[in-house]
Amino acid sequence: PGRQRIWVNDNRKELQIIMDQAPHPHDIRRDELLAIAAMTSSTEEWLTWLNRCPDLEGMSPTETRLLPLVYQQLQHVDGAFPAGIGGRLRGLHRKMWYHNKVRLKWGEEVIQQLKHEGIDAVLIKGMQLLRLWGWGPGTRPTRDVDIWARPADFEKAKQTMMEWPGMVIKAIDVHSITFTFEGVH
Repeated sequence: PGRQRIWVNDNRKELQIIMDQAPHPHDIRRDELLAIAAMTSSTEEWLTWLNRCPDLEGMSPTETRLLPLVYQQLQHVDGAFPAGIGGRLRGLHRKMWYHNKVRLKWGEEVIQQLKHEGIDAVLIKGMQLLRLWGWGPGTRPTRDVDIWARPADFEKAKQTMMEWPGMVIKAIDVHSITFTFEGVH
């Protein structure tokens, strides 16, 4: 209450000004504190967060999503990870890396198949961030592969996907279809 929320862009100078105006780390919500640590590679905010969540249990979904990025940002900083924590974060980062690589490969295969059928399609959202903007696959947990096709091609794309061996429809709504394929969804 009473705190002004300021949106941050990539400009480091602007980020530093915002950080200078920020309240003491103990007054910041845990997820906000971890986001600051991830964006700024700040060991101070990271260690303050870690003191508030020493066993990495009871984390919010936001905190869980941020941990692989914090690990990547701070993995080469001496003393950033107390005994037992570094290995757990490295394992989480590797798990995210593996799952995202599998999903990205699958998504690219789907795009190629759709293009073979004459359907323009592109990866969007999280996978596109990983693919086009060079985000490390271990830094951004994803749960799905989002593919966009022109609305005029929706039925043809749906039919193409349904004919793919091993593809299972989980849900259909007005503008999207949720498929699974050998555990990737």
